[in-house]
Amino acid sequence: MSNKLLLEIISVCGYLITLGLVLTALKRKREPVSALAWSLAIIFLPFIGAIAFILFGNNHIHRPLKRKKRQRRRFHTLCPTLSKSAATYPAGALSEYWSPLRELMTKLTNIPATSGNEVSLYYEGNSAYGAMYQAIDSAKKYIYLQSYIFQNDHVGKQFIERMAAKAKQGVKVRLLYDAIGSHKLRKSTLEPLIQAGGRAAPFLPINILRRRIQVNLRNHRKILVVDGKTGFIGGMNIGKEYLGEDPNLGYWRDTHLKILGPTVGNLAYVFAEDWNFASHEQIEPDEESFPDATASQGYALQIISGGPDQDVNAIREWYYTVAARARQRLWISTPYFIPDETMIDGLRMAANMGVDVRLLTQGQPPDQWLPYLAARYYWEEMLAAGVRIWRYGKGMFHAKVILADGLLASVGTANFNIRSLHLDFEVNCLIYSPVLIAELENRFLQDLADSEEVNGAIFKKRPGWIHAAENACRLFSPIL
Repeated sequence: MSNKLLLEIISVCGYLITLGLVLTALKRKREPVSALAWSLAIIFLPFIGAIAFILFGNNHIHRPLKRKKRQRRRFHTLCPTLSKSAATYPAGALSEYWSPLRELMTKLTNIPATSGNEVSLYYEGNSAYGAMYQAIDSAKKYIYLQSYIFQNDHVGKQFIERMAAKAKQGVKVRLLYDAIGSHKLRKSTLEPLIQAGGRAAPFLPINILRRRIQVNLRNHRKILVVDGKTGFIGGMNIGKEYLGEDPNLGYWRDTHLKILGPTVGNLAYVFAEDWNFASHEQIEPDEESFPDATASQGYALQIISGGPDQDVNAIREWYYTVAARARQRLWISTPYFIPDETMIDGLRMAANMGVDVRLLTQGQPPDQWLPYLAARYYWEEMLAAGVRIWRYGKGMFHAKVILADGLLASVGTANFNIRSLHLDFEVNCLIYSPVLIAELENRFLQDLADSEEVNGAIFKKRPGWIHAAENACRLFSPIL
């Protein structure tokens, strides 16, 4: 066989593979923008685009996802005790204008709003980890810890050491980590916990033989529940970088909540659903996880979960509805701003109608250049619509907070990007108490003082090569 013929065969095979991948992208991607972006990447980025689509865009885990959906349906009938928490939410605590949104979230997630909660806010790793250590050390019945990233460093080992000590005392300890986010986690790090009687499980582990090398559909949730009485939720994973000890990132700014009250049981509910799916061990939140609180004092909260196992992603519905219906102000904190077309329309409409829309995101150097440059592609359109944008300048900005009209707030794990709202499993805490929301608003304004506002006129004149880099990175928006 001549070299010329061999090259022709390889060329034809390449065209056929490209055509096949483009047809697969068009068939499997429901969002037109996602289908188009993947098609362009496959065609104009030979080999790179094809490999990226195979790894990131082509779902090989239909059966596990179907199993996750079955698990979710089972859980909707598993915990009837959730319904009594609905009675703890005081009538009239939320305006008539926003009450239907709260009811929609209950319908989509099977998790009602509850009042009578105590909340502590943490903006740095030291204080958050200190509170988490204290809660773990006080455990009497069980510890449920879930993290997207669980590092092998001294922070990860500190958590393992404390949980192992409680496991030796007979406390039920369960650790759930994401297989991709925690890919550096070693079995040797987990060994003390396992030997002490605790259990650890990865979420959707990688299995090349079964074609499970998918980096989509990851579990991005961060939850800690102790004895059904104390719960934590927010943006912090487990690692030294959250203490500001990564020299490349420096100071780490995040937002994390500690909750005492009936809402903690709903966090246990979300954890139990994920744990049962990942570990095949059935745990069910007990009656004590859902205290029959009747006090109207304290903060009104609601846990909402979002993920590809839902027919309608609850977190995405909340983000869009708040953007479209905000009447005075909409302040968004997110390290990764890569909205889909629907979210762009909602933000543009809000800004055009005179709503004070502000976006606070990470500055330079970012922790990841690809999503940072992809995000900048959307800035020009947002600035033109009247959205004001700030780049955090004190260090790494990782908080995921949305504030609307001084009446609604969301703190949790979901970024304002396509990955969080379409591909990954997330969990947020909605806040309906104006006093707590005012505290979050004050912190947002403090963060703006540590940030630099993007000047639209100057940004529009950025060098062409930067604009080209943003355009290129934007092609990967469907997975960012």
